[in-house]
Amino acid sequence: MHAIKLNLGIAVFAFGLGYFVAQSLNQPVINAAQPGTPAATVKPPRKENFNPAILQDMVQAKHAEQLINQHNAAEIKDFIEQTPEPTINSYLKKAFPTADLSAIDDKKKFSSRLIDELSNSDIQAQNLAGQLAISTNTLMPRKSEDLSQVYKSQEIFAHFDTMGKFPQDNQVFVRWTNRDTGEILLFTPTNINAATQQNWISFAPAQGWKVGQYDVKYYQLNNDLTPIAQSSFSIHQVIQ
Repeated sequence: MHAIKLNLGIAVFAFGLGYFVAQSLNQPVINAAQPGTPAATVKPPRKENFNPAILQDMVQAKHAEQLINQHNAAEIKDFIEQTPEPTINSYLKKAFPTADLSAIDDKKKFSSRLIDELSNSDIQAQNLAGQLAISTNTLMPRKSEDLSQVYKSQEIFAHFDTMGKFPQDNQVFVRWTNRDTGEILLFTPTNINAATQQNWISFAPAQGWKVGQYDVKYYQLNNDLTPIAQSSFSIHQVIQ
């Protein structure tokens, strides 16, 4: 069970954007070396058709905390494949400094999946093995509550049940988005109670809720970022 108040949404963009900047400026990347040996300085491979204009798009997306388009996602994933593993590791640590990523043994695959989910609007919900229900309290309801009217700073609880179909762990990954605007409200690993199949995360945006449709999705924290459960809810009126 975990309550999240901070807006951690686009942290992983530091990963994609940081490499784009290094690439466009042709800056050297420091490669990790074995203990006792000097670090080697190497330059990342350059892509001949790289478009510097994408940098501006990425900067704007980072500040706006928006889902990225498919073209930019493909560009970032291509650079992930060209980036040395230690560099990817360092970006992930910067993006998620409090998370335990020791279970991720293929950091490139994991990073590529992160970009997939940052460019996926989930307009049509997948049929996933777990269940997710939305409510205004800590008790998991049989079905999601009607949240058409909420207070601006009200905490909303996203309950999920793995239904015994996923390994029980002490961390999951969560993504919370505003479907209407493409805004990413939450995108981060978080701790849960591994002793039970049912868990919840509560959240309230720093700037308050807005009228719109929201999507919540949980994933296993593994190489494949395997989806567990997802659901949507609509807010039609925000009470100040």
